[in-house]
Amino acid sequence: MSVSTYANSTPSTIDYKSFRVFDNSEDTSDCNIQIRTLRQALHNHVIALLLFINSIVQLTTIPWILNYYRLEHVWPQKPTFCLTWTFIDEALYITTTLLFAWATIERHILIFYDRLLSTKY
Repeated sequence: MSVSTYANSTPSTIDYKSFRVFDNSEDTSDCNIQIRTLRQALHNHVIALLLFINSIVQLTTIPWILNYYRLEHVWPQKPTFCLTWTFIDEALYITTTLLFAWATIERHILIFYDRLLSTKY
């Protein structure tokens, strides 16, 4: 497909809803309240940790692997780099697996045994 064909196939109008992210109206205060309540909910802490840990994996391990595939050897060839890479890879993999197992158990308790977590006497 040539560039001129691609340029002619794109829509000429852009949907207004796609620009609602940049709108600074009263909807943002509602969004902030919803984000705050989601952060404070008990069952969302593990999900937030999983997102944080997996972002670290995406920012470190994936570029190192791609660099290894590109060069066909580890660069820089230092023992400390290899140990750091191995530690980060294994530790974050194990942590992600344990947190995901904990989130599964926590979701099961929240769904089927919701009276256990109630604070009413």
